[in-house]
Amino acid sequence: MQKPITPEVIAAYANCPRMAFLLLCTDERGTPHDYPCVIAQQRRVNQTTYINALKQEHPDAVSYDGRLPDAGQGVLLAATLSTQEFEAFCDVLTPVGHGASSPRPQQPARTSF
Repeated sequence: MQKPITPEVIAAYANCPRMAFLLLCTDERGTPHDYPCVIAQQRRVNQTTYINALKQEHPDAVSYDGRLPDAGQGVLLAATLSTQEFEAFCDVLTPVGHGASSPRPQQPARTSF
């Protein structure tokens, strides 16, 4: 079975197609440079701060476990959405208003005289 194409692979491909190939097709891991490690650490700090503030604002926030939430459930945390070939991780999923995914009404055609 092939590995899924993750956001890490897509980001790697944007920087270096060979890096993306190695991530997908080998199990070898090199040692990262200091800069990506510092950026990753800062990202974790910012993420933790944001999620803690969000939990205070929305105490009903729960971790996503792969099942659809009950009606009226608020914020979902740490959701991994995947298909056979793709995978995406979402730190936070928030509900949208009703009808947000419904098609927009057709605009009347303009005519010139």
